[in-house]
Amino acid sequence: MLYDLNVPWTPSTSPADLSRTISFLTSLGYHTLALTHSLSATSIPAQISNPIPLTPSTPLPANTTLLRRLTLTLSDPTQNHRLPALAAAYDILALRPTTEKAYLAACNSITEHSIISLDLTQRFPFHWKPKPAMTAVARGVRFEICYAQATGAGMGQEQRRNFIGNVVGIVRATKGRGLVISSGG
Repeated sequence: MLYDLNVPWTPSTSPADLSRTISFLTSLGYHTLALTHSLSATSIPAQISNPIPLTPSTPLPANTTLLRRLTLTLSDPTQNHRLPALAAAYDILALRPTTEKAYLAACNSITEHSIISLDLTQRFPFHWKPKPAMTAVARGVRFEICYAQATGAGMGQEQRRNFIGNVVGIVRATKGRGLVISSGG
């Protein structure tokens, strides 16, 4: 059974495009799909609601499960006071830390998320240390590697080099445990 836990979705995605994407992915053998909505921690609306449709306009193929996911870009761990409400509104909550402080908080203390999703094409100002990574894995948090970041159009040599270096660092820090590989970026 194949899962794709990072199928990009925006409020401007038309129902026809969404249906076409779901049909294509199910024809490839995926049985569980997570439609991903991305937000920044500074742009969380006052009234938290999930904009991803619960069911698409066309019926899902048999044995297909559709999940709703939020990827929240977090630069300051003190911005996490609304995470419990966000976790309740979505099936999957992924954090995308952009600073070492936010990364350490996502690994060690923040409990509402299930995935740490990183932009692996950028150079991080810190090293991938095993202790926080293994703490996250022991807590059941998974690290997401999005291969679209390495194969996307317009990727320069530096972004690909950063991607490979970051993946190697994460695999070493986690000892290969707790990794999720998905398509979205």
